Amino acid sequence: MCRHSPTRQGRFLLVFVLCLTAFPALGQDPVKIDPAFNTVEFENERVRILRVRVGPRQKDSLHEHAASIAVTLTDQHVRVTSSDGASRELRRKAGEVRFLEPSIHRIENLSEAPYETVVVELKRSPRDPIR
Repeated sequence: MCRHSPTRQGRFLLVFVLCLTAFPALGQDPVKIDPAFNTVEFENERVRILRVRVGPRQKDSLHEHAASIAVTLTDQHVRVTSSDGASRELRRKAGEVRFLEPSIHRIENLSEAPYETVVVELKRSPRDPIR
């Protein structure tokens, strides 16, 4: 019969709880966890269009986006940190348009100016054939 000491069980429980709380937003909707930064401008069965506004030196919570098209409305200097902890610094110019694969990340505005982006999240329509 294998018995674990209460101390070992307590440590396991502590580690388990810490793991659950370390990534509370993993895979969560940015509109639900950061409504001050993310606004739904339009949504139907094919797309969801978000307006993302982040103030100077602010950062949002770890969140998930579907495959998307992002339109940068203001110049940006940001740090993007992915769910695995890897981060990269990016500079973007107003007017840039780019395709983004699905991702889980957080954004930190490194600038002294607010930034704004429109994100068009793509959905698969129920009428689309399965490929």
